Amino acid sequence: MQAFWVSDENEVYAANSVEEAVSIFTETVGEPPEDGFPQLLTDPELDKEYQDLDEDEQPTGQTITIRQLLSQATTSGYLCGGPY
Repeated sequence: MQAFWVSDENEVYAANSVEEAVSIFTETVGEPPEDGFPQLLTDPELDKEYQDLDEDEQPTGQTITIRQLLSQATTSGYLCGGPY
């Protein structure tokens, strides 16, 4: 799978192709992505470290990358958003 920016609100979806990312976004949101999206994340974007948050959105004291999140994904769909 690959990681795609699907909106200008920093939403990232895991998908096997641009077409699949568009399909998942459209099904989830009810309309297709804006012009210019989805965009495949670059290596620097995948490897940028972010503060990891727990399920209550509290800092864990650890860092995480989108590449790590992607490697843990078992199905296509929403991967992360917000500060990532």
